[in-house]
Amino acid sequence: MSIRTNKMKAVGVLMKQLRASRRKFHERGRDESFDGQLEKLLLVLNNIKDVFVEVKKNEEKLLDTLAEVYDHLHRLESKKLHQDMHSICESIRDSAHNLLPKLVFYNKGGKISHSSEELVQPHQKENLVENLRKLRRLSIRIGSEALIRDEEFESLGSLLALKHLKISWGVSDPRYAEIPMNLPLHLRKLHFECFPGKRLIKCLPRSDKWPCELNISGGKLESLSVNMTRNWTVEILRLKYLKQLNVDINNLKVWFPALKYVEIKQISNHSYIEHQWNL
Repeated sequence: MSIRTNKMKAVGVLMKQLRASRRKFHERGRDESFDGQLEKLLLVLNNIKDVFVEVKKNEEKLLDTLAEVYDHLHRLESKKLHQDMHSICESIRDSAHNLLPKLVFYNKGGKISHSSEELVQPHQKENLVENLRKLRRLSIRIGSEALIRDEEFESLGSLLALKHLKISWGVSDPRYAEIPMNLPLHLRKLHFECFPGKRLIKCLPRSDKWPCELNISGGKLESLSVNMTRNWTVEILRLKYLKQLNVDINNLKVWFPALKYVEIKQISNHSYIEHQWNL
């Protein structure tokens, strides 16, 4: 298969050829230095193996958002547009931003950097940490080879400038859903994408302070039940593309007393519904 035959398989095809060629190079006589270079190439390819799938998915999300806005405009739904204009604009910006030609590498520990950790020189690490503390938006993708260390995600609480946090799972193993975390004090929006667990309970932030907006899209979530002894401060809740989730609107208000608005799209017992509480 040619690299250009199917872009979704391009990286996989190249990795397969790399492994085959590597074996042949070994048969000719192993060169440790050259083999190390091939290993470095393999690691880079492994980091981007899902890049075309992610781009395609992001394209679909942007198109879905644009189509929804078009429908609202076509139907002259001024009330809907007026109430949701902030989130509409934000969703369009976020979806378009995800299509920009950028690439973020992840090391096996699940930490984020602009390159793999082994490529960051010691004198650069302090600058990297300082830059992370200034972030206002952060996206984390947990891949199939991620090794989550104890308390690793609890350090998110130290990113005091962070307003928007998105965590995406590129793996279906439910063990990756058990990630206790702390959230920054001033976080406004939290987005879980393709969450692999059935319940959120083991991935819920330990702090009682929650962002005012919680979005959950895609994944295997079956239950939203939470610890009733804690003070949940979520005001806006969006649940989308959760085929195994059943939701009772009344229960949502019990679990999240501060809830003002909920939008639900394509879950088990609702195709589309939105509800607003007058407080």
